[in-house]
Amino acid sequence: MLGLTVEFDSERTPEFSEAVTGVAGAKLRVVHMSGHGLHFELMQYVEGSGSKNASSPNNIGSAQVGFKTSDGPGLYAD
Repeated sequence: MLGLTVEFDSERTPEFSEAVTGVAGAKLRVVHMSGHGLHFELMQYVEGSGSKNASSPNNIGSAQVGFKTSDGPGLYAD
């Protein structure tokens, strides 16, 4: 819908995830996308030593991505 192509989508091994993040027991899912001259990466902790929190956007540590569009309601409807 956003014109991005998924280049790579996989879960990383716990050994790799722990080495990269320094988080004991971490296991990551990493997705790489490209389009419009950009490269975009999403990273999700599938497992880790942290706790599950409510995902309210005002919580410390929450992430947000914004997109500029001329038709917000149309994009939302799609």
